[in-house]
Amino acid sequence: PLTLGQRDPPPRAMPNPGTMTSLQAFDRETINTVVHVPDYRLRQRLSMKQKEAVVVEAFAAFDEMFYLQLRWGEGSNYPDLLISSVGARYHRLMLDLAAQSPHFTHSTGEAIYSVAAPQWAPCTWSTPGRPSEVTRPSSVMQLVVDRPPTYHNDINISLDQTVTFTVTGSIWELDEAPAASLHCKSFRLRKSLGHDVQQHEGEEQVEALLTSSEIRTAQKMMANITAARLLPDVSTDVQLEPDEEEDGGPASTRGAHAFMLQAQSPVFRRMLVGQMVEATER
Repeated sequence: PLTLGQRDPPPRAMPNPGTMTSLQAFDRETINTVVHVPDYRLRQRLSMKQKEAVVVEAFAAFDEMFYLQLRWGEGSNYPDLLISSVGARYHRLMLDLAAQSPHFTHSTGEAIYSVAAPQWAPCTWSTPGRPSEVTRPSSVMQLVVDRPPTYHNDINISLDQTVTFTVTGSIWELDEAPAASLHCKSFRLRKSLGHDVQQHEGEEQVEALLTSSEIRTAQKMMANITAARLLPDVSTDVQLEPDEEEDGGPASTRGAHAFMLQAQSPVFRRMLVGQMVEATER
C-alpha cells in the first residue's frame, strides 16, 4: 500500500519499435525434393570406368540450379554424395541439407538380429555440423554419411533399377560483407561516419551507402578514365566551343572524347547516340 507523500513510480519507457526489426532476416528457401537416378547400377559402372561423377539436377534456389553428384570409390557398396553449383552470379549462400534413400539402409539392432523381423533405418548424407558456404565461380560440397549402409546398398540394386534420393533442408542468402550480417544498418552507417570525420566526411558518407565491390568498381572506373584522358595516342573526336569565356574573352575550342562524355553524362549519352546536327533554334 502507498503512504501519504509517496509518489507513484514513473512509467517505464517503451522500447523504440524500430529497434525491434533493425536486423532483417536473411532470405531463405526450404528444400524438399526427390531426385531420380534411372539405370543406377549401369551408370555406376560407367562412372567408375570413366572416372567421372554421375550428375543429376537436384533443386533450384535463388535463381540458381544445384546438382547432386554421385561418386564411387574402389570396393565401395554405396556412393559418395556431393552438392554442386556452377554460376556466374556472385552471392554468399549457406546450405544445411540432408539426403536419404530407401535403397541405402543400415541395421538398427545392436546385438540381436532377426531374419523374420529385421530392424533397419535409412542412412543420411548431410552437410557438416555447421552450414556450408557456397563459393564462386563454382562450388562442390561433400555430404557426410552418418552410418555406412550395411543392410541395403549397391549389392541389392539391379542394372535397370531407378534409385531415388530425398533432399531436404534450407538455403540462405547472406549479405556480401560479413559485417553487414552482424551489424544493423544504422550502426554501420554511424560507425563509418564517425571514423576520421574531419578529413573524409563526404567520402565516408558515400562509402557507407555502397558495398565493398561497388566501391572497388567505382575506383577502378575513375582510374581508367583518368588514365585514358592523358594518353596522347587517343585522339579526341568531339569539339566543344563555348559561346564566350567567363572573362568575356574569345571562346576557345576544346577537344573531348565521345565515350568519356557518354560515360559521365546521360545528356551527352542521348546526344551522341545518333548523328549530331547543328541547332538552328534555341
